[in-house]
Amino acid sequence: MFTASLFVVTVAIGFLVKFGGFTVVLQWVAWSGVSFTAVKAGGYAAMAQLTLASVFAVLQPHGPWMEMPGFTAHRIISFATMAYVCYVGGCAWLYPDAELLAASSSALTRLQHAHPVGEHLAQVLLGLNVVWDIPCGFLIRSLRERSNARLMLIHHLLVVLLAYLALLPRFQYYVVVFFGLMEASSAPLALMDLCHPRNVEWAAYARSHALVGAANNASRVVFGVSFLLTRALYFPFVMLSSVLPDLLTLLGMAAPPASKLGLAAILGSSLFLTGLQLHWAGLILRQAAGGAKPEHAKAA
Repeated sequence: MFTASLFVVTVAIGFLVKFGGFTVVLQWVAWSGVSFTAVKAGGYAAMAQLTLASVFAVLQPHGPWMEMPGFTAHRIISFATMAYVCYVGGCAWLYPDAELLAASSSALTRLQHAHPVGEHLAQVLLGLNVVWDIPCGFLIRSLRERSNARLMLIHHLLVVLLAYLALLPRFQYYVVVFFGLMEASSAPLALMDLCHPRNVEWAAYARSHALVGAANNASRVVFGVSFLLTRALYFPFVMLSSVLPDLLTLLGMAAPPASKLGLAAILGSSLFLTGLQLHWAGLILRQAAGGAKPEHAKAA
């Protein structure tokens, strides 16, 4: 099935290139403000998804990767992409260049100042979500039937909205931290999520293989600590101490430097994302205290 899907996608791309349709797609992308970076990020992830899933479907010896090839491929790609995003954004935020420091001087500069790292991360996250991650959420059973699937879809859609608004440009200064450093918990989550109890084959494999079990336990610890530090504490702190005051300042101007509707969309989306982080943090804390089993939260 996966090999057939890969063949169909390859033929479709070849058809577009041969008959000029690919040029039309690229022209629309350029017109919309989305660069080829987004197309490459999403396209490469989608091709890697099909390729890895096809390999896992036939990979010997028999293991959980054969039972869940699409999910296994998705988690591996999630780990790689989120580690990359975290590294790029984290380096820029922790070691800011003169351009980022200049952008931090006022609410107006934080709104309007473009930054290459913020631009790059917005393009990458936009492409990954639209072309690969959101479609996989519908097509892969384990992602589609998880208890927090609807919340995750809303989360992804909000990230798409904010990434697109950032390309206008809007608040690329904050993109560096929110689309970069905040993904510190997403990479270990991708590995840990493989062995979630709902994935029966992988959960059994972790119990019967000491090394896999140890890696899963280590990923759980790293995820829990990084999520609480970045998303439960730092995310709301930056949002409430800086982003929210900036937005209220700009909305309060007699002639706002940007569309009030756009600023309101950023405000509402940001507050909703903050609420999601705190909701998931509460589930993690309840698990640590021996309470109810949590939904695994994927940070975007």
